[in-house]
Amino acid sequence: MKTSIKGREIHRQAEKAREFKQDFLGSLNLIDKAILAYQKDGDSKGISEALQSRSSAFKHLYQKTKDKTFLVLAEYSALVGLKIAEGLHNPTALVMPFRGLGKIYETAKKYKKASEYFAKAVKAFTENPPPENNRPAVVADMKTHQFACEYLSGNKGAYPKLLSAI
Repeated sequence: MKTSIKGREIHRQAEKAREFKQDFLGSLNLIDKAILAYQKDGDSKGISEALQSRSSAFKHLYQKTKDKTFLVLAEYSALVGLKIAEGLHNPTALVMPFRGLGKIYETAKKYKKASEYFAKAVKAFTENPPPENNRPAVVADMKTHQFACEYLSGNKGAYPKLLSAI
């Protein structure tokens, strides 16, 4: 599998624009450039990850505006990213798309669906941790979200697991 150095650099810029500057339009524009760089260099995993970034930008726009259109855009960007990751036959590529969908469904208060995707992310991470995200804090965060969503969807037995994950 190829890794696009140019795509990764543009992608990093998009993440910084979204998270540190709260420049969602700038982030989305950079993500489009990153997707084209990834495609040119044959980095399909990068494209999948860029779509997760696009999903996050739309999620932030939803949180800022409460316009549900942005939540729909977030969900479908994440789903397309997952579809691409599934076609790669690289199990490390599935973790972040599963996590991304979990976060979108959590934001939409679809807690049962969110917990299912967080559980898939935890399982994929445990079995095949992606090298770029292989830190204990990443899996702990996913478990915390998983059990919180299980609890919020009515499974009160998830509470001790949530406390343990925290």
